[in-house]
Amino acid sequence: MLVYLSTKGDARDVLDQLALSEYTCPGGDVVLWKLLDESYDETSCEQFERAERELQSYRRLPGQSIASYVAGMKRLKAQYVRVDPETVMSAKAWGQRLLNRASLGRRERLDVYYSAGGYDPVQIEAALRYRCATVHEDERRVPSSLPSSRSTTPSEEGHPFDDEATSQEGTVDGETALEAFAAGWKAKGKQAAQRKARGWSKPGSSSTSSPSRSLADKKRSSTCASCGKTGHWRGDPCCPNVLSGRDPPHQPAAQRKSDSGRDVNFVNFTFVAGSPGPPAPQSKREWQVAGGEGEDELYIQTPGAQ
Repeated sequence: MLVYLSTKGDARDVLDQLALSEYTCPGGDVVLWKLLDESYDETSCEQFERAERELQSYRRLPGQSIASYVAGMKRLKAQYVRVDPETVMSAKAWGQRLLNRASLGRRERLDVYYSAGGYDPVQIEAALRYRCATVHEDERRVPSSLPSSRSTTPSEEGHPFDDEATSQEGTVDGETALEAFAAGWKAKGKQAAQRKARGWSKPGSSSTSSPSRSLADKKRSSTCASCGKTGHWRGDPCCPNVLSGRDPPHQPAAQRKSDSGRDVNFVNFTFVAGSPGPPAPQSKREWQVAGGEGEDELYIQTPGAQ
């Protein structure tokens, strides 16, 4: 009767198929659960798929303790074995899964592995509980909760900030650096293979192509901006507009620079501000030609010249 009263919605509609007296009589609880199982219970295939999916996808979440994680893994394993009793999982495979799903760093995972001496599930569980018992507390710590170096309260003095531990966490060991270096070379080789497949190659010093030849190839495939014909550029001697005198021939940059360095004569004009004064007197000069015909002419200034 209590089960019937606790149902609501669709479950109550399912139980209302029969009269209430049939649930209160002897054996009524069996009838009640049978109706509920027929409507809401999973099939054997659905139970197997759900158990396998939960076991395969279960991992330790950030902030979750190791004890809670180990208990969850054991519960999901027991559920999977109960749904599929014929399944076989070796102790080594279970120990490896128990360690890899703990969401630990590489250094912590190797520490647990060597402490356990292998993939023994009992030793792996003991090493996890002992060496990683407070890993969830470190994951919950945020930068704002770190103690300040200026604070002198007793509660913060009990947990001093370890600068050495922080510096060690920021360093990278040699094996990790080698793995990153190898990954970089692998990516570089893959990119080079893709470029090679596209027909691209880096030009080297042994290439037979010269700058003049590459310039000729460019001119051969481009159009002149002056006449519109293909095979030359504007200002080239072979351009019809240059031959006709319409366009000046092209001059190299070195020649233009040398031409710009020639001497240039400048004429400076000086202007005086103010009212113009009276014109300066000009002297009048008279000249007399001395000498006859056939002789050199000589000009003599007369005494009456001013």
